[in-house]
Amino acid sequence: MNEKISQSNWIQRQLFRLTYKLKVKRLEVGLQSPYLDKLIFSRFNQLVLGGRIKAMLCGGAVLSEDTQRFVQAALCVTLFQGYGLTETCAAGTIADQFDITVGRAGYPLVSCEIRLQDWEEGQYRNTDKPNPRGEILIGGNVVAQGYFDKDNPENRNFIQIDGTNYFCTGDIGEAFPDGTIKIIGEIQLVFLLLIYFCNCV
Repeated sequence: MNEKISQSNWIQRQLFRLTYKLKVKRLEVGLQSPYLDKLIFSRFNQLVLGGRIKAMLCGGAVLSEDTQRFVQAALCVTLFQGYGLTETCAAGTIADQFDITVGRAGYPLVSCEIRLQDWEEGQYRNTDKPNPRGEILIGGNVVAQGYFDKDNPENRNFIQIDGTNYFCTGDIGEAFPDGTIKIIGEIQLVFLLLIYFCNCV
């Protein structure tokens, strides 16, 4: 798509940039742009997606804020952000269609329980202000019982809390007052950065 835009003439490129910025500004406050979609952006939906796609779901990892806005604006689709893992049957969270924020993984699904567990080494705690932070634990009936590992039957990735089986995801999350979750890192990456920083000081 970027290639098609770069191949167009100067006037068309400037028109796209101007209308794109205008549409993104409208998306940020929750407004639709039916005239811009009809005149400009529906062509990109036709070119890239065949013209019939109205909604998309991203569940592998949360998209960057710029990518999320670009897909929403330029392709005229409702983009749902989701989060889950193989061990949780790909279930975890999903944003609703009226969520105008970017970079968040949405609300917990009805089949899941989400907890944030303190991770002292990285200084992420449930008591953090303005929002609680910590390792994301996903619990409920969607969680696998454990890994098949005859040498290590009690795998530390699975724990029980009040009779509910939880999977320790290894991802660091932040919980917002509206109930949405944002993935802000992963334990392995943060731990490596901490080690690097401590060695440099």
